[in-house]
Amino acid sequence: MWSFSFRDRIFDIEGEDFKVVRQLTEDDDAEVGERKVLAIAKRQDKRYLLKIRYQLDPEDCDIEDLDKTLKVAEQYYCHEVEAIDLLSTHGYGPKYHNHETHEQPHWMPFPGGYLEFIVMEFPPGKNVDDILEELTDTQRRSIRKQLAHLLELMRQNDYKLTEQHPSYLHYDARADRLYLVDLAGLGYTNSATSYPIDEESPYVTAFNIWRKEYSKPKGTPKSGDIPLSHQPIKKENQPPRKT
Repeated sequence: MWSFSFRDRIFDIEGEDFKVVRQLTEDDDAEVGERKVLAIAKRQDKRYLLKIRYQLDPEDCDIEDLDKTLKVAEQYYCHEVEAIDLLSTHGYGPKYHNHETHEQPHWMPFPGGYLEFIVMEFPPGKNVDDILEELTDTQRRSIRKQLAHLLELMRQNDYKLTEQHPSYLHYDARADRLYLVDLAGLGYTNSATSYPIDEESPYVTAFNIWRKEYSKPKGTPKSGDIPLSHQPIKKENQPPRKT
């Protein structure tokens, strides 16, 4: 059961109505006092992935400096938009559609607090966690190779994943194409000092998709402080920076 359900709620995002038909995830981020949700939404019978971030009541969170925390939360949101667009541009993620920031309506947990959306086209294929036992060895090798490529692309752009799980991935078996659909574990690294990611990297094997673990894991990349996002910090929709 979710702490708060968005099912059947309709949101006007950049002049388009999206109805939430299924909520997939819910995760509280205590650092910035917000909750993150991934859902499936529909518009004119077409499915979309909808990422939602919304502020929780600061009085219920252990936040010392609210203004600073709000700026950090906004940077996290902007970086996620950039990372989604990066993966989309290179064919490793759902196609970016739009994004926009609202104020929470009266029926949400913290009315007047921020409510942020990222809309993506629903990718082909199935969730890897659902088809894990059906994958052939050839498909697993292909997934491993593509996963290493997309994680290396992220590293080269100063991003990394701090969490790994098969449910973050979609695999289109017919086209042999892998998509990273959930950036819940998005973190930051320094491309100049971090190790390149290949198929033997622990960032790849940690997805625990393969029947045999690799024997030559490499060191964990060093991460720095959160970098400044180039995404405009505005309470309105802006095209993401193209990489």
